[in-house]
Amino acid sequence: MSLQEILLFIGIQIIFFIVVIIGLYRLLYAETTKEIKRLKRMNAETANEQERLRAKLSRADQDYQVRMSEASEEARRLSIDKIEEGEARAKELTIEARAESDRIIQSAINGKDKIREDIIAEFSDTISARSLELINGVMSKGVQTALNDAFITEVMEDLSTTDERDVQLEQDHGVLTSALPMSVASRDALIAALASKSGTTVSFDETVDPSLIAGVVVTVGPFVLDGSLVARLRDLSESDSA
Repeated sequence: MSLQEILLFIGIQIIFFIVVIIGLYRLLYAETTKEIKRLKRMNAETANEQERLRAKLSRADQDYQVRMSEASEEARRLSIDKIEEGEARAKELTIEARAESDRIIQSAINGKDKIREDIIAEFSDTISARSLELINGVMSKGVQTALNDAFITEVMEDLSTTDERDVQLEQDHGVLTSALPMSVASRDALIAALASKSGTTVSFDETVDPSLIAGVVVTVGPFVLDGSLVARLRDLSESDSA
């Protein structure tokens, strides 16, 4: 292969990489904007509902004051025992009204949080699927491998700067999940970097999960290090919608 052909090949790969980055950005921006508008609309609806519930609680308080005034008026004609009974009943009714209002408000808030979590989860799944389709459609195998290796290298760099107290391993066997099959050199380098921080040499079962798009997920018992592209996209979508 001549130098001109090599340069042409590299140029094509760079163009492919730029195309996929632009595509990912546009896809992420469009989906994020849509979901942010949706969340803002839900927040406004929840705020209106909370305002309505606060008004209802205010009316309950006003009703309580009216009842107390009526009870006080009636108390003038009742015995001491009847007065105490009337006040106790008025307080009981007010407590029940407040509890019901609080329950309704909390239910509305919890419902909003659950819907928000569902939207983020759905959005993350959509982004992951569309990003994978885009990458498979425009990127050559060589560019995908280079992108995957770049993410694995970043994981090892993150490990090198991580405090040893944050890398406490409870066992010496784990699972290594990567977007593409890892080379022996990359796997051994990752194992060495993990051993350097934890003091434990871990053996791994290796699996391939293309839905990660690029990168690797290291799981050793409760310790999880997610260095995948899909995790990066998920974190970005969650921070944009917060």
